[in-house]
Amino acid sequence: MKKFLAVFLIACMAAACVASVSTAAGNVTTDASKLSFDPSLATQGCIGFTNNTTATVVEDDTEAGYSLKLTSKSPYTDPFTTIYYNKYVSTVLKLTPPQANDVKYIVVKCRSEFCMNNVFEIFYCTSGGVSNPTGGYSVVSNFEMDTDEWQYVVFNMSSAKGWSGTISQLRLDWEQNASGAGESMYVNQLIFAKNAEELLEYTKPAEGTGEDLHALTEAQQALAEKLIADAADTAPEVPNEPLTAEYEDPALLMWFDHSYYKTPGECVTHNGQYTYQMRLAKNETECAQMVLASSQAYEDLTVEVSDFVNSGASLKPVIYYGYYFDDVEGQSIVDPIPELREPISLSANKSQMFLIKIKTTKDTPAGQYSATLTVKDKDGKEIKKANVYAYVWNFTLPDASNVKTLADLGWYSIYAMDNVNGTLYGDDNGCKCGQDSPYHAHSGLTYKNYYDTLLENKVNAYGLPYVREAEYGGGDSFEVGVIKEYLDDPRVQAFNPIGYSKAPTNDNITRAYNFLSVKDEWLEKAYFYTVDEPMDKNALDKVRNHANLIKSIWGSNYKLITPMHWNSLYDREYKLDAFEYVKGYVNIWCPHTFFFNTYADKQANPLLTYRCYKRLEENLGTFPERMAAEQAKGNEVWWYVTRYPHYPEITLSISDPAVDHRILFWQQKLYNVDGFLYYSVNDWYQKASDGTWGWDKKKEVSTDSFTPYTVYGNGVLVYHGGKIGRMHEAVESIRLEQIRDGIEDYDYFVLLDERFGEGTSDLLIKQVTTSLGNFKSDIDLFTQIRIAVGNMIEQGPKGMAGDINRDGSTDNQDVVALFKYVSGGKVDPLDPAACDCNGDGSVDNLDVIELFKYVSNPSRVIYYGGVAAGEPYTYNGVTVTLPKGFSIYEPDGVPTAKGPDSESDVFNFATDAGKTIHGLGAADFVALYKNQGFTDASCTNWKEYEIDGKNAKRGDFTLVAGDAATFATVVIIEADAGDIMISFARTSDKYERQFNAVIDSIKIG
Repeated sequence: MKKFLAVFLIACMAAACVASVSTAAGNVTTDASKLSFDPSLATQGCIGFTNNTTATVVEDDTEAGYSLKLTSKSPYTDPFTTIYYNKYVSTVLKLTPPQANDVKYIVVKCRSEFCMNNVFEIFYCTSGGVSNPTGGYSVVSNFEMDTDEWQYVVFNMSSAKGWSGTISQLRLDWEQNASGAGESMYVNQLIFAKNAEELLEYTKPAEGTGEDLHALTEAQQALAEKLIADAADTAPEVPNEPLTAEYEDPALLMWFDHSYYKTPGECVTHNGQYTYQMRLAKNETECAQMVLASSQAYEDLTVEVSDFVNSGASLKPVIYYGYYFDDVEGQSIVDPIPELREPISLSANKSQMFLIKIKTTKDTPAGQYSATLTVKDKDGKEIKKANVYAYVWNFTLPDASNVKTLADLGWYSIYAMDNVNGTLYGDDNGCKCGQDSPYHAHSGLTYKNYYDTLLENKVNAYGLPYVREAEYGGGDSFEVGVIKEYLDDPRVQAFNPIGYSKAPTNDNITRAYNFLSVKDEWLEKAYFYTVDEPMDKNALDKVRNHANLIKSIWGSNYKLITPMHWNSLYDREYKLDAFEYVKGYVNIWCPHTFFFNTYADKQANPLLTYRCYKRLEENLGTFPERMAAEQAKGNEVWWYVTRYPHYPEITLSISDPAVDHRILFWQQKLYNVDGFLYYSVNDWYQKASDGTWGWDKKKEVSTDSFTPYTVYGNGVLVYHGGKIGRMHEAVESIRLEQIRDGIEDYDYFVLLDERFGEGTSDLLIKQVTTSLGNFKSDIDLFTQIRIAVGNMIEQGPKGMAGDINRDGSTDNQDVVALFKYVSGGKVDPLDPAACDCNGDGSVDNLDVIELFKYVSNPSRVIYYGGVAAGEPYTYNGVTVTLPKGFSIYEPDGVPTAKGPDSESDVFNFATDAGKTIHGLGAADFVALYKNQGFTDASCTNWKEYEIDGKNAKRGDFTLVAGDAATFATVVIIEADAGDIMISFARTSDKYERQFNAVIDSIKIG
């Protein structure tokens, strides 16, 4: 399969100095693909048929040569002028014009002056289309208003209707609506590009200005490479040698590949991989791809794989086979992947791919697992054999992913498809089909089957199973019980509390609130989605009205998500756009991914989608900056894709490389986006192109002048099992697999930042992608970085004094971890050398006190190892240079340096008092502080606090002694007798939030 390298080699754009893209010798164009203008153009009858426009060729002081100046005469709709392109190029210039079939992009180099509308439309006439400009034969693009800068406006002709043959006319409708006279557009050049690479070559900026705006600096790149190099690969190397089956068939080829590569059906050449080693964490799902191919056909092949085994522990695999859609951009490409349950046939000269899937649990032992895969012929003879491996890293992914998701699972599509096959689904297990209507919303077991398939792949549907039209509690006890089970499931992080497309009425919202308010965490999962892609002010007003209604019932903690596809200005000062208009009403922002492109990004790469304005950025900040400000207020930022965006950005089309779908979530982490929304997972055609319903490549082509596209599988991530005789089952897609794996990758990056410090993940992600339009669909590079990230998380950062949990920082969590350790807790320190914080050669309660002092006052000194601060020290094969202010004790326990330790220190405890910390209860802890003179210590405002199902207590203390300006907050968590954990933070809003997050994450026991 052709691998689209959606990386625009910006480095190449700076390779040559091009002060102007004009190739005119004087004023004469020498290349018909880069058309310039000269004063004789109009007099030779090559410009004409204008509408409310004066069209003159003027000498342009800001650009070498001349420009075609188009100026409005009065207020008017669609001012335009016509260029008789073929006449000018063929007759006047005596050049050979390019054929429309060979031109994918028309690019207009232009600048606007006093324009009040930014819509530019080109009508075209060709020998293969129409002879006169007419509706349907045009392409639309946007330009930047109110700027003197030259810009490249790109018109994508790849799906334009009738764009073939000789290009005869181009009508430039340079502004949709002129508000008055004197609005002007200067057109310096028309560029006809065959492909994206040629376009970028034509439009590259002057030397030195075309570098990747988001690339790492040399120092950052060096640090990234060092981190990767330092993370030794702990997985055993596996031999890449073929095994010989008992009845080996040399005519049948078998090889392995990554699950994020779509092997096309036409690929029948062995890739040299005779085995495969999966890498995954605990509580993760991962796959390996196996491919069979031969020049001869086989019938009834059986593919089996044994359990993956490691010293008594085992993982049970499931095998899926790929179903190919023919002619996806000229190739046979897999998307549906049904579970393999029966023998399968192999066509001659066409490959067949399989996926081997395993899932670990939180309790899966780390280490190397191995299994044996066999292929048997129709007589049961073993004709192919291979070993397959899985290495489980020693860390665990969370049940509740760091990426929240939402997508529509259309119940009507499911049950209507069932009905087409004549089998409305009803049984004694809670399915309500046939009651009151043939289809009863989400209350059927089939809907639950589909929902569970999505949930296993970390996608949440808008509607929970068994919730009938927002009638919470309206069903029987079975239904209500199932709803509550889902609400308590940590994997369920988002749903629409009134159901998608249901009216946000007072009754619906109140009914949902009354049911969900039993638990705060149920309310936290409720995301209202009432208006889809508001395109005008009326729709935005509806959003505001809905927000006010929801808030009146739900309170200020409501969550309203509004996908934003378009952006409009609502003032002349560039300070009020669609996003500003609903600020304070929408609190879950959900723009299309392309909104995160900036004006600078668009200037560097004209192919990017950009729907903001330069002046808007100057007044309000770039879109990423605006969204970061919303997050700082406590709001969430999501994003989504549909049919858009297009190359060079990522969407979820079947025709795209599988690895791109996974990279999308690397980009999501890079842009710090909280959630991912996809409009539908089963938007099946009722009459599919191959005669099926619910099982189709769903090719969609639009020749719309403004939004042309060709996409496959939009809105379909699962297929209806009826096609293969599995009526009530959802069949997963290879794209759904990539979404799940991409979400798990996001969780990896969160763990990486937790252990190595915020921003570490950016260093690794930017080895693959630096921005939305700059990424590498390089399977080998992607694999290298993913493995490096897993190794880094497993091994942790190099040692640091007081960094007990090896997360790359010394903070409150380390105090908790060390206190639990010296109190006989179950958590062992990951770095023993970091534990002796007072440098006396032993690890005990005194070290807890010393670490507490340091966290409360980082100017103090704690210890690690055996040499003075600033000098390299090797421990357990790891060389460490301590940060400033840290010192190391000698092996005999005599410290080489010691920090200040005066009686006036706020946290200077007497030795005897320090020893009593072990096993203290809450009252003892308060007494300890009072004995040290902290008379303000009190035990007020206790709150019941449940962690891991056990009741604990949380109390706030304010300690003031010695230096009255020094404050600290002490929080005690007490579960069972003798099992106390403490954590500390300075009193400020910032540290309080960090501290509470620490407390909330603590596990008792």
